[in-house]
Amino acid sequence: MSSSLDLRDQCAIVWGGAAGIGEATSRLLAQRGARVVIVGRNPAPGADLAEALAAAGLQAVSVAGDVMSEESVEATVAAATDAFGTPTLSANIIGTAGFSDLLDMETRMWDDQLALNLRPMFLIGRTMARRLRDAGERGSLAFTGSIGGEQGAARHAAYGAAKAGMVALAKSMAMEWGKLGIRVNLVSPGPIATPRITPSPEMNALFERKLPAGRFGKPEEVAEALAFVLSDAASFINGQNIIADGGWMAVPPISADDNPNI
Repeated sequence: MSSSLDLRDQCAIVWGGAAGIGEATSRLLAQRGARVVIVGRNPAPGADLAEALAAAGLQAVSVAGDVMSEESVEATVAAATDAFGTPTLSANIIGTAGFSDLLDMETRMWDDQLALNLRPMFLIGRTMARRLRDAGERGSLAFTGSIGGEQGAARHAAYGAAKAGMVALAKSMAMEWGKLGIRVNLVSPGPIATPRITPSPEMNALFERKLPAGRFGKPEEVAEALAFVLSDAASFINGQNIIADGGWMAVPPISADDNPNI
């Protein structure tokens, strides 16, 4: 009897799937039986990963794609269909944070942050939903948010606002597409150690003391959450934001440990 986590006979697109959380997600989905399409603006890292997965007996291809371009997103979904059949799963690990105090933030940064984080979700979601509707297929879409969309995001407020917008957009997509058999969810990571974020000894010590998990998260742990919401194990979960933060959101700004009167 197959597990509800089993993704065999499904085509999955992983946008930004060649590094960090994206690479971990591509590997995990392939290990669970999906035929994985790894998407990136530079296809070379994805091609290397696809080759490594193929060497392990798994199915994967690399496709060049620009998530900011409507034409490119549509071409990528078409290429995935040609390679492995209608994609029924999609994981988007795309986003970027720009840092500036609000008082000093240039309008261009504000505009860019909203575009870079929200536009790909709209383009990918709409393109995937149209493809699934026209093929008469059910599907599941997962997008990567951030705890910055759930609380104040000091010095990267535009990023936080965009991620909060993703939460609302996921709910709207879920409402409109649920009757088509399409589920849409977010996974919002907290502090994750990736090639772009190398924890310093000072940060490791702080997290060990303050964070319930006592450490930075691993890309594989976020990948597990993404794979779960994509799978039939989450068949009744729709329009939700799954927080994968090691307990970050559970810690008050000033805890009992910080209060000299306790």
